[in-house]
Amino acid sequence: MPAPQAPSAPKNWKLLVFEALAVLLAGAVGYGCLLYFSGGVNFLLFAVTAACFLLASFFSFLFARDRRRRMIAAFLQILAFLAFFYAAGFGVLCSAFGILVVFYFLAGRRADALAENSLKFKLGPLARAYMKKIFLGFAVAAIILYLPQWNSGTIFVPQPQFQRWYEGFANIGEKFHAGINFRSSVGAFAENIVRVQLSTNPQFDQLPAAEKEKVVRKAVQEMVSNTGKNAGIALTADMPLAEAFYRYLFNLFSSFKTQFGDSFLAAWAVALFVIVWSVGSLVIWLVVAAAYLLFELFAAFNLVHIAGEACTKEVIQLS
Repeated sequence: MPAPQAPSAPKNWKLLVFEALAVLLAGAVGYGCLLYFSGGVNFLLFAVTAACFLLASFFSFLFARDRRRRMIAAFLQILAFLAFFYAAGFGVLCSAFGILVVFYFLAGRRADALAENSLKFKLGPLARAYMKKIFLGFAVAAIILYLPQWNSGTIFVPQPQFQRWYEGFANIGEKFHAGINFRSSVGAFAENIVRVQLSTNPQFDQLPAAEKEKVVRKAVQEMVSNTGKNAGIALTADMPLAEAFYRYLFNLFSSFKTQFGDSFLAAWAVALFVIVWSVGSLVIWLVVAAAYLLFELFAAFNLVHIAGEACTKEVIQLS
């Protein structure tokens, strides 16, 4: 009679797949963070990569019962994420590494506590507890890794990435303000505003067409000049509107940094964290739903199953 196959063999290679995916996706998230603020990666692609990493990391944690194996997998994920930030400096890397270690520990402890205090396996609370801590850890670590960039004078995001954000805001703005082209030049945008303002002036309506054009051109020149002086930047009529907004924000952030120093850096870091966490809350909700669907799919194909487990426990009672 042939010897029965060890039950742990298929489990090990399946778990190894999740662990390898988690490490590879952690590296992809690190590389995406490095490229994101330089405008080299699309936000949607980056968000999908981060979501896939959260899924792989959670299932790697969930299916590994050995705590030492969980710890090794966590260290490999952290190292894969930090590998692309070798130029950030030893102190910054150590700080980011320590933060990630703490949040991985908190994530595992919280998920284990929920599992131990519940008689019935509930994937949703476990996934949410684990992913929230992991997302928070990576968000804080990413901000710390970018602190040297801010201290070197680059307070605002590089212009290529701002252009991507501006395109999204322009699409929304044009839907609510029909007839205004937010992708035009400063002069064309100012002309739209001037014409809207003059359209309610009865004296302007009585002028000949040639005189109307002269009035519009003069008003546009004055608006561009006055706006540039008030914003503290050099504006020209042919400058793209996105570039004008970028120069204004960059000048504003730079002046704040000069005026408040490290206090502004701390406030800007907190504000950035709030923005990232606001977006992350929605991402986590979607990823938890995806985790539930994937788990049901794994169960349907008999890749995983839920088994009961009896255990003894000591308690303290009064004699």
